[in-house]
Amino acid sequence: MATVTRENIGLLHDKLTVNITPADYKKSYDASLKKYAENANIPGFRKGKVPTSVLAKMYGEKIIVDEVLRLSEKSVDEYIKSEKIDTFFYPIPVFSKFEKVDVNNPKEFSFDFEIGLRPTIDFKPEEVKATRYVIQVTDDLINQQIAALQDQFGEQIERETVTSDEDLLNITFDEVDADGNVIEDGISKATSVNVKHFTEEKIKSLYGLKVNDGITVTLAEAFPENVIGSVLEDLGLNKEDNESAEKTFKISITKIGFQKKAELGEDFFSKVYTTKEIKSEEELRAAVLEEIQTYFAIESSKQLHDQIYHHLIDNVPVELPQEFVLKAIEIGGEKKKTREEAIEEYPKFAQQLKWSLITAQLRVSENISVENEDYLNTAKAQILQYFGGQMNFGTDDSWLTEMAEKTSTQKKFREEAYSKIFADKLFSALEQKITPSEESIDLESFSSKVHHHHF
Repeated sequence: MATVTRENIGLLHDKLTVNITPADYKKSYDASLKKYAENANIPGFRKGKVPTSVLAKMYGEKIIVDEVLRLSEKSVDEYIKSEKIDTFFYPIPVFSKFEKVDVNNPKEFSFDFEIGLRPTIDFKPEEVKATRYVIQVTDDLINQQIAALQDQFGEQIERETVTSDEDLLNITFDEVDADGNVIEDGISKATSVNVKHFTEEKIKSLYGLKVNDGITVTLAEAFPENVIGSVLEDLGLNKEDNESAEKTFKISITKIGFQKKAELGEDFFSKVYTTKEIKSEEELRAAVLEEIQTYFAIESSKQLHDQIYHHLIDNVPVELPQEFVLKAIEIGGEKKKTREEAIEEYPKFAQQLKWSLITAQLRVSENISVENEDYLNTAKAQILQYFGGQMNFGTDDSWLTEMAEKTSTQKKFREEAYSKIFADKLFSALEQKITPSEESIDLESFSSKVHHHHF
């Protein structure tokens, strides 16, 4: 049996040396050679009757190399399991070139593997300091939401001319040169824009225009700073490039529409909330208030989870075997990286690795797992969201359940859903362990605190 010895070569970084004698690989070598003999088709010999000496001369070296490599990897895996070594990543082989193999004079082989040891992480989730923000719901927010619902359920009316900031224009952007001529291979894009999204000066010039009329402008003069970024992206341009904003376009109107707001009344109420009985504007405002509060509570929890993440990633000490990690970066991708590339990538990789190690420990300590029921519930939520969040099934939701069951068993769905389900369960568990301070805050101030989540 092959022997394995262990040597520490750095912080959380060990070397395993596998020594293989001819006796260790002779049995598997003979078995492989026998298989070759059973299947070999060599001119001058009947199938299955090729002499072993001939096969050994033709294939012996390859068989020995394959067998000792397989045996070395198997021995390392068995050693790690038997010694209960807690590693991360997989053992990295440090192979030198094979010397000439003589099948008639078998010899010993020695192979080195490097392993990274999982660091001990000591922290107490309940010590996380965080703030839960209670976002204020003002009358203005309720009014804005009701107005948006009136637009959503209102009637689209076509106009002959532009007469209001609220008009919606179907327009075509055509890139032009300095003389106003359309550039043959320039940008051309059909889209829609509200009149109110233009600059004040351009809004005035749009009033009175009809279908097929147009204006020629630079993007920078046509759209204010808070709008031009999305316009540039819509046109496939870099919103960070100042030169893109100076491009000139002919903007041609292809349709003028106006969204007539739905009138407040029971017909409107029933369309907005199909699962609730709302008879008055007062009841509508109460329903909208509840909806906004629910949404804000979810957003507040997400922000709290982000605080938890940053506390753990910024304050929990995790030692890493840097040299081993650098080697793992070099060989871990589809294309091998240079040491310089690995060093450049190390900070980001190390942070991701640190978070992976922390969550792996939390998965065990908090007993977190993702079950079939979680995938099913996620599928149901996605389907309901697709239908606008409201579906009146009465007492029979079998259709929803059947569709969700089909969706939740799909491999792609599970792969995409796993991370979110796990993160939600992880942070919900941690949220129950901490005692955050509570602070009332207006929406604008809260928005300034929101980070992009990193989990």
